[in-house]
Amino acid sequence: MVAVIGLVMFIVSAVLALSKKMHLMVPFIVVPVIAGLLCGYSFNDIMGFAATGARLIRCCSVSSQCFISASCRKRECLTSS
Repeated sequence: MVAVIGLVMFIVSAVLALSKKMHLMVPFIVVPVIAGLLCGYSFNDIMGFAATGARLIRCCSVSSQCFISASCRKRECLTSS
Protein backbone atom coordinates (compact mmCIF):
# COMPACT_ATOMS: atom_id res chain seq x y z
CA MET A 1 0.00 0.00 0.00
CA VAL A 2 2.85 2.38 0.79
CA ALA A 3 4.33 1.76 -2.67
CA VAL A 4 1.02 2.59 -4.33
CA ILE A 5 0.68 5.80 -2.31
CA GLY A 6 4.27 6.70 -3.20
CA LEU A 7 3.66 6.14 -6.90
CA VAL A 8 0.45 8.17 -6.83
CA MET A 9 2.28 10.92 -4.89
CA PHE A 10 5.01 11.01 -7.54
CA ILE A 11 2.51 11.22 -10.40
CA VAL A 12 0.40 13.91 -8.70
CA SER A 13 3.51 15.94 -7.85
CA ALA A 14 4.81 15.70 -11.40
CA VAL A 15 1.49 16.69 -12.95
CA LEU A 16 1.05 19.64 -10.58
CA ALA A 17 4.63 20.83 -11.09
CA LEU A 18 4.44 20.59 -14.87
CA SER A 19 1.03 22.25 -15.10
CA LYS A 20 2.49 25.51 -13.70
CA LYS A 21 -0.93 26.43 -12.29
CA MET A 22 0.26 26.73 -8.70
CA HIS A 23 3.34 27.50 -6.66
CA LEU A 24 5.88 24.65 -6.55
CA MET A 25 5.45 24.47 -2.78
CA VAL A 26 2.22 22.51 -3.27
CA PRO A 27 3.59 19.53 -5.24
CA PHE A 28 6.86 19.29 -3.33
CA ILE A 29 5.76 20.02 0.24
CA VAL A 30 2.00 19.67 0.62
CA VAL A 31 1.52 16.51 -1.48
CA PRO A 32 4.21 14.46 0.38
CA VAL A 33 2.76 15.51 3.73
CA ILE A 34 -0.71 14.38 2.63
CA ALA A 35 0.78 11.10 1.38
CA GLY A 36 2.50 10.58 4.73
CA LEU A 37 -0.77 11.13 6.54
CA LEU A 38 -2.48 8.62 4.23
CA CYS A 39 0.24 6.10 5.11
CA GLY A 40 -0.73 6.39 8.76
CA TYR A 41 2.06 8.61 10.10
CA SER A 42 1.25 11.46 12.46
CA PHE A 43 2.05 15.04 11.53
CA ASN A 44 4.81 15.07 14.17
CA ASP A 45 6.37 11.94 12.62
CA ILE A 46 6.35 13.54 9.18
CA MET A 47 7.96 16.73 10.48
CA GLY A 48 10.58 14.56 12.20
CA PHE A 49 11.37 12.87 8.87
CA ALA A 50 11.71 16.29 7.22
CA ALA A 51 14.00 17.58 9.99
CA THR A 52 16.22 14.51 9.74
CA GLY A 53 16.44 14.86 5.96
CA ALA A 54 17.26 18.56 6.19
CA ARG A 55 19.95 17.88 8.80
CA LEU A 56 21.57 15.17 6.68
CA ILE A 57 21.82 17.32 3.55
CA ARG A 58 22.61 20.60 5.31
CA CYS A 59 26.38 20.43 4.93
CA CYS A 60 26.08 19.32 1.33
CA SER A 61 23.91 22.26 0.35
CA VAL A 62 25.90 24.81 2.35
CA SER A 63 29.41 23.70 1.40
CA SER A 64 28.51 22.78 -2.21
CA GLN A 65 30.60 19.63 -1.96
CA CYS A 66 27.75 17.39 -3.06
CA PHE A 67 26.28 18.74 -6.27
CA ILE A 68 23.14 16.79 -7.12
CA SER A 69 23.25 13.87 -4.73
CA ALA A 70 21.68 14.33 -1.31
CA SER A 71 23.58 11.33 0.04
CA CYS A 72 26.53 13.14 1.56
CA ARG A 73 28.85 10.59 3.16
CA LYS A 74 31.03 13.07 5.07
CA ARG A 75 31.36 12.19 8.74
CA GLU A 76 30.38 15.65 10.00
CA CYS A 77 27.16 15.51 7.96
CA LEU A 78 26.04 12.30 9.58
CA THR A 79 27.03 13.11 13.15
CA SER A 80 26.09 16.80 13.47
CA SER A 81 22.77 17.70 15.03
